[in-house]
Amino acid sequence: MRLTVNYLINEAVAFSEWFSTLNHVKLIGVTDGKAVGTYVEHAFQNYLNERYDMSVGSSALGIDLPSVNTDIKTTSIVQPQSSCPFKSARQKIFGLGYNLLVFVYHKEDTADEIFKNPPEQGYLTISNALQWRLQYKRVITLDNQIQGVVNFVWK
Repeated sequence: MRLTVNYLINEAVAFSEWFSTLNHVKLIGVTDGKAVGTYVEHAFQNYLNERYDMSVGSSALGIDLPSVNTDIKTTSIVQPQSSCPFKSARQKIFGLGYNLLVFVYHKEDTADEIFKNPPEQGYLTISNALQWRLQYKRVITLDNQIQGVVNFVWK
């Protein structure tokens, strides 16, 4: 069966209802909105591809679903926004010239993995900025009971 815009709308609703019931383990701890968007968009494209005759595009090369002249965007409800390049000032006035399908998500991590596999006490922490933070004071005050940590004091 050939994908049409009407089928696309119905399938987007069905997909959203189904997809929101799943536990997306691959997204636990992911804070990069682009990664979440790519995950959702590819899942939807695969969902459609299993059901319809259609062409799948590339977000890098153009619209995601050229056979129905539709681009897919995914954004967080926390800050619902997206970038959309335009080719000319005419598009800013008269519109993009293609359809937009927007998925809006609310992501909550369960953090069950940490409870099931608690890490051993360590001396490195990760900030919300996803940077390694070395807690030097903790290492300096060690009494050398941790294997692999050697204190050396230069006098």
